[in-house]
Amino acid sequence: MCNIWSLCSAGILNPYVDPVRRRLLCRPNQMLSLYLILLVTSISCSSGANPSSDAVTRAKLPFGTVDQPKANQTLKGVVGVTGWALSESGIASVTIYVDRTFLAAAISGLPRPDVASSHPGISGNAAAGWGAEVDTSKLTAGWHELTVQVRDRNGGTRELGSMPVLVEQ
Repeated sequence: MCNIWSLCSAGILNPYVDPVRRRLLCRPNQMLSLYLILLVTSISCSSGANPSSDAVTRAKLPFGTVDQPKANQTLKGVVGVTGWALSESGIASVTIYVDRTFLAAAISGLPRPDVASSHPGISGNAAAGWGAEVDTSKLTAGWHELTVQVRDRNGGTRELGSMPVLVEQ
């Protein structure tokens, strides 16, 4: 496992503590001029403490897919935007944007037995579905970029998909 202390002991980083800001600063070993700043609230290099998973959060980004619409699909009237998303910490929100502007918040927690069987080790897998109805009559006719973004309960955010769609009136 590679962590800050293994990089220090290997001579790659030179750590020092800023006691005022309670930050552990790590300077690359003389070859580079960049400084890496890692926020550490209760660890000091001089204490000999070796941080474990208690001090370093090993967060994972949420993941999933957009089932509908597909790229280059023509949309008219009210259309469904659907898919699924999972995260070890749980899904907080799924948001739909058109041309980088908020359009709708999807309903999450919908049944997805296919996701449950393909990702059995992640809690919430049976209710990984999300969906929203979007009224395209509020959009101008022509090509638009539809983007779906998911956020988990730890704040991790990922774009599930971004695709061109053609809106007809």
